[in-house]
Amino acid sequence: MKGLSLGLPLLVPLANAVVAPTVDLGYTIHQAAVESTKDGMRYLNFTNLQYGTSRRFRPPSPPPVNRTIQSVGAYNIRCPQGEPAWLSRFGQPGGNLTEVPPVTIADLPAIDPSISEDCLYLDLFVPEAVFQAKEDRKSSVVIWIHGGGYVSGWKSLYGPGLGLMKTAKSAGHDVIFVSINYRLGLFVSQYGLQFILLWNTSCLRRKGFLADPDFNEVACNIGLQDQRFALQWVNKYIHLFGGDPGAVTVMGESAGGGSIMYHLTSGNTSNRPLFQRAIAQSPFTFNIPAVMQRSTLQDVFQRANVASFEQLKGLSTQALQTANALVVGNAMPYGTFVFGPVSDKNYPDYPPVLLGEGQYPDGVSVMAGHNTNEGVLFASPFVRNDQNYANLRRIRFNQYFLGEAFERSNASFRYEFSVPPAIHAVDLSYTFYNPSEAVSGLNVTLANIMQRYFVNFITTGQPYSHLSSDFLADDMIQNFNISRVGPSKDSVSTKRCDWWQKATFR
Repeated sequence: MKGLSLGLPLLVPLANAVVAPTVDLGYTIHQAAVESTKDGMRYLNFTNLQYGTSRRFRPPSPPPVNRTIQSVGAYNIRCPQGEPAWLSRFGQPGGNLTEVPPVTIADLPAIDPSISEDCLYLDLFVPEAVFQAKEDRKSSVVIWIHGGGYVSGWKSLYGPGLGLMKTAKSAGHDVIFVSINYRLGLFVSQYGLQFILLWNTSCLRRKGFLADPDFNEVACNIGLQDQRFALQWVNKYIHLFGGDPGAVTVMGESAGGGSIMYHLTSGNTSNRPLFQRAIAQSPFTFNIPAVMQRSTLQDVFQRANVASFEQLKGLSTQALQTANALVVGNAMPYGTFVFGPVSDKNYPDYPPVLLGEGQYPDGVSVMAGHNTNEGVLFASPFVRNDQNYANLRRIRFNQYFLGEAFERSNASFRYEFSVPPAIHAVDLSYTFYNPSEAVSGLNVTLANIMQRYFVNFITTGQPYSHLSSDFLADDMIQNFNISRVGPSKDSVSTKRCDWWQKATFR
C-alpha cells in the first residue's frame, strides 16, 4: 500500500537451519520453518496456509487436495488492493488545491506480483514448546483481522505477532497467533469482501437496485464469508498446532474491528461467532447509502468498460484490478472507501442498531477501544463542516455500543489510546511492538502495559497488568497515555450515541 501506512509493519526474523516439523491437514501437508527472535524465543512459522478456494464473485470453498509437502513461502500473498487518493494525501501541504486530483490509469503503480485472486491464505505462528506439547495441553489462540477500509491490507502487514507471544510468555501463558487474508474491494475471486457486487449483489437486487438476472448467482458479503471460513478452519485444525478451539479470540482494527461487529450481530443462528472473546480496535463500519451503491455500480461498469455483470465476470484479473484501483482511488466523498458490508439475510441491519436491540450472542467477552483523534485522518483539509467528523463519531460510538451492549450480559472493557497524535491506526505500533525490533518514537513502557492487558484478556478473559490499574466498569474507560494509564470518565455523549445507534442518520 503506497502513501500512508496504517501502522508499522515488523520484520520477520530469519529462519535457522533446523529440521522443521510438518502438520498433516488431510487435504495437504504443511512444513513449518523453525525460527527464533534475537533474544532467543523459538517459534514455528507456518506461512501461507491455504484455508479456502476463492471463486470469483462467489463464496469461498474448501482448498484443493494436494498431498505434496508445502513449505513456508518466502513470498507474501495479498488480495487485490486499492487506495483512495485522499488517503495518500494525508499529511501533505494543501497548497492551492481545493480538491483531491482524480486518479487515472497513468497514476496506477505496476501490479505487484504478490497480488493474486487466489489469496485465501493465513499465517500461523506457534511457540515451539507449545507445538511440542500439543498432545498434552492446548493454548489460547488469537486471530488477527486486518483493517484497511475494506479495500486494502493483508495478513502479514504487522508481522507475526511476536511481541504478543513474548508478553504472554512473560505472564505465564502461551498464545498462538493467526492472521488472515480476505477479499477486498471489487474482487470476489479470492476475497470478495467489499463491493456492492461482492458484498451485496443479490442483496441489492432484492432492494431493486439491480435488474440483471445474472446477479442471482452472486452471494452477499463475500468478504465476511471469507473471514468466517477462516474462523471455521481455525476451529477445525488448530488442535494440530497445539491450540485450543475453545479459547479463540478475534482481534481486529478499523475495518477488521468493524468486521467483528458484523460477526457478533449476525442474524443467522448457524452463523454465530466461532470465538469466545473479541478485541475491536477503532471498529470502523460504513453504512453505504442506496444512492452511493447505485453510483458505485455504474462507476465499476464504466471503469471496466463493460455493460453487464456477465461481461464484468469474464474480464481478466488485470482488467479487474485496474478497474478496482480506479474506483477505490477516486473514492468520494473525502474520508470514504466506496465498498463495505451491507445488510442481507445473515447480517439483517447495521451492527450498532442490532447491538441496541440485543442481537448479539451470550458468552462472548468484548474489549473495545478508540483513539482520541480518530477523525483527523478522515476529515477533509479542503472543507470544514460537521460532516467531516462522521467517521470520528462512527468509530468512537461503535466502541461505546460494543461496551454498553456486552456489559448487560457479558464481560466488556473499554479503553482510549490518547498518545499524541492519537490519530487512526497509530496505536498499532504499540499493539504489535516487538522488543527485538527498534521502533522510533515508541514508548516501550506503555507498549508493554498495553500488550499485557491484551494477552491477559486473550488468555483469561480479564484485561489486567501488574504494571498498571485494572479496568473499571460503568461509565469509566481505561486511558492509555505516556504520562498515565488508568481509568477516566468516558467523554462520549450518551445522548448522541443513542441517536446514532438508532440510525436516524440514515
